[in-house]
Amino acid sequence: MNVLIVFYSMYGHIYHMAQAAAEGIETIDGAHAEIKRVPETLPPEVIEKMGAVDAQKTMSDVPVAAVQDLGHGLVRKTGLPRYVFYGRHGIRIMQNHQQKMWGAD
Repeated sequence: MNVLIVFYSMYGHIYHMAQAAAEGIETIDGAHAEIKRVPETLPPEVIEKMGAVDAQKTMSDVPVAAVQDLGHGLVRKTGLPRYVFYGRHGIRIMQNHQQKMWGAD
């Protein structure tokens, strides 16, 4: 079983949750977890003003998810902080494309 974990994290908290989820998944026989992050849509100057530059650097080695990735993996888990809800543009784009892939209106 392949599990794709897609997350958005400004300061790294949700990233740590995604890592923990992946570690748990990997303990299941035959299961493999892959972690990818949602593309950042905020300009670098905004990230700097929010004090998130260092946190963003710690996640720079995590591959960025593409819409095509949503078709891979048997199970998909999306993680985002509560304050994002429907807010972040990158998450909305991925959700909209995912609905189109699955034929949802």
